[in-house]
Order: sequence, then C-alpha cells, then structure tokens
Amino acid sequence: MEIKNAIVTGAASGMGRISAKRLAADGVRVAAVDINEENLNQLRQESNNISIFPCDLSDSSAVKSMMDEVKSQMGPIDRVTHAGAVMPMGKVKDLDATSINNLMRINYEGTVNMVSNILPSMLENNKGQIILFGSIAGTCPLENMSAYCASKAAVNNVMVSISEDLKSKNITVSSFHPGWVRTDMGGPNALISVDESINLSLIHISEPTRLLSI
Repeated sequence: MEIKNAIVTGAASGMGRISAKRLAADGVRVAAVDINEENLNQLRQESNNISIFPCDLSDSSAVKSMMDEVKSQMGPIDRVTHAGAVMPMGKVKDLDATSINNLMRINYEGTVNMVSNILPSMLENNKGQIILFGSIAGTCPLENMSAYCASKAAVNNVMVSISEDLKSKNITVSSFHPGWVRTDMGGPNALISVDESINLSLIHISEPTRLLSI
C-alpha cells in the first residue's frame, strides 16, 4: 500500500530516528514522537516532511491527545512504526519495583497505548501498517537485562496476538527484532550496526516478507 502519512515513536534517537529520516526521504509525511523534545527539534531541521510531537508514551491520555493532534494536522495515518523504548541494565537484586514497573509502562504499556489509539481509524479506513519494535532479547533472555527482556517478551507476544486478531483485515501488523545494535540505547560496544540489524533481523509479519526499509 502507498504510505503518505506515518507516525514514528522513539524518533529522537537510534533506530526510531533513522526510520523517521528514511520515510521522510521517501516523501512520506512523518509525525516524529518522543519524550526528548530537544532531539526532536534537531530532527525537524533535517526534513520538511517531519513534524514533531513530544509525548510520554507511558501516559495513555497523553498518547490519545497526541494521536488526535497528529490526525488533525496530517489526516489518516497509513503506518505506525513504534520504536519508543528504554533499556536500563542491572541485576534483579539491584532493581527496585518502581524502576521495573516504570520500564514496563514505557516499553509494554506504551505499545498498548499506541496500538489501541491507532487501530480504530485504521479499521474504519480498512487499511494500515503497524510495525512494533520487539527484540531478540524477548525470546533469548540475557544476564543483567531481566526487566528489559520481560518487557520485550510482552511486546513480541502481543504483536502475534494482534496480528491474529486482524488477519482478516487489510491491516498489516509486523515486528522488528533487532539484536544488540550500536545506537544511543545499545551503546558503542554493541555487536552490529543499524544497517546490519535491519538486514539480519527476525521479522514476523502477517504476509511473509522481508522488511529491509523501515
């Protein structure tokens, strides 16, 4: 399907930023979403096709308001690329319940907030694409990353369920499973570059394909 308008979360840095820039370079109007307003303002300077919408994805009311504003300014949204997440490291004994719950609110509840707010309009228009950033860490738990791995396991599995729920609709739901990637979140010692991750990632999509450009 033709992509005219897209929302990209986590757009202030890392793979979300790269996704937003690639779409904008292809002529897509992009709503770049992140809590980091300073970095969003820098991103906006790179393309006339990018508009910015600062938002805390863990706040369901804020996400609804943001989504309403995006649709008001841009019209129907054809694609959502949801890359917004955090990745604190630490052993279970060193993480308190507050920090773990906050991570789950951002990584998992943020996903739920985005999907639940975009689905009604996509169902009404009977078209759309939803790309969720899961992680290989959600299927292969790693030391010092228990909370992050748990949050991404939730994202990986909710994507499969949503895809099944929508398989009779003209809405594609897919997940992008990066490995340890050299981004602001992954750090400079990560094993692979962004381009390598895009080319090698595991993809689950309702129509079998290989997602090379996000």
